[in-house]
Amino acid sequence: MDENNKQIKELMRKTKKQLCEIIVKITNDLWLVTNQTDEDEVIHCPDCGSDKIAYRSDFMSGSIDVACMDCKSLWFEVWNFKGIEMIMGEDNRVDSNE
Repeated sequence: MDENNKQIKELMRKTKKQLCEIIVKITNDLWLVTNQTDEDEVIHCPDCGSDKIAYRSDFMSGSIDVACMDCKSLWFEVWNFKGIEMIMGEDNRVDSNE
């Protein structure tokens, strides 16, 4: 029996109370992740401290792939939406402070 089937059967044996506790833990973990305080932009490798880092891809879905050229570590920089800056056109939203 593969590992996924074992995990599914194990989950099915859990009581309603245990399942609720699992859901609360997952919800709390997600809340913590989405409400983290802002960090300074990483300009050095978080692993070795080198400043030889390279962006390996374009910005997509709120993150960008970064690599250290010295120790070969890889990580994602995760970005939060802070607002818009008009390049062309006019901001016609009802409240311009949105």
